[in-house]
Amino acid sequence: MKRTIFLTILLLNLAGLTFANPHNLLPRFPEIIIQQGMTEDYAADSLTAIATIQDNYAHTVVNTDLRNISRTKAFTSVKFRILYPKNLSSVKIKINGSDFNYTPERNTYNFWLNPNEAVNFHIEADVSVNYSINAVRKALKEEEKAKKNIKTTFAEDFAAYFNTEKYGKRFMTGNIVSKWGIFPLSIKKLEIAATTPPNMILVSENNEVWNQKSRVKQNHFYCNDSKSYNSAVFVPEKDKEDFLETQKILNSKKFIH
Repeated sequence: MKRTIFLTILLLNLAGLTFANPHNLLPRFPEIIIQQGMTEDYAADSLTAIATIQDNYAHTVVNTDLRNISRTKAFTSVKFRILYPKNLSSVKIKINGSDFNYTPERNTYNFWLNPNEAVNFHIEADVSVNYSINAVRKALKEEEKAKKNIKTTFAEDFAAYFNTEKYGKRFMTGNIVSKWGIFPLSIKKLEIAATTPPNMILVSENNEVWNQKSRVKQNHFYCNDSKSYNSAVFVPEKDKEDFLETQKILNSKKFIH
């Protein structure tokens, strides 16, 4: 029973209809996640995020100034979440201009901020945009079988789906600066830009906040709406309907046990 509930929750998190769901596994911008402190004590003066997608990777740049807007000195911890980096050498993080030696094990930074004091985070990373487009569907179909299979662990069951399925390309914006990866921070000034191959399109619950310019070999997307930026996913046009259908399946009531 517990295993079924765990699997269901994970699958719903993987690709909810709200594409900005922070717990899914879609490739996305590097994220700065506040782990300690009250959400209302912090705001981003500015956030610039740029992605250039080419072949199997996206070169990403994220720059933000995080400010303590409370009346008291605040201690906090932030986690740098970088999914699917090409390699560690492609990940470069600076904090107030100084290098931060990032590794998957060393991915947090603790600090104090005085009232109205800000800290600057600058991240560059090459991340893979490859994503298993059939894994979640297969996991759903196999869930009933997995309930009865006591010979393999959940991790083995689920990992197998991702290891055996073909890969497609996905890239989402996500909650780039947030509390716990769930609650987006208030952003005063936002600039997001994505350059994609000509066959990739934008799928979003808020298409109207994005501007698009198409050229022969590239599509360019821009957004400065700080309240709706996080719901965008870039996918090959041929995969759009399949992508949307998967969201519906994962959010259908029959999978909410």
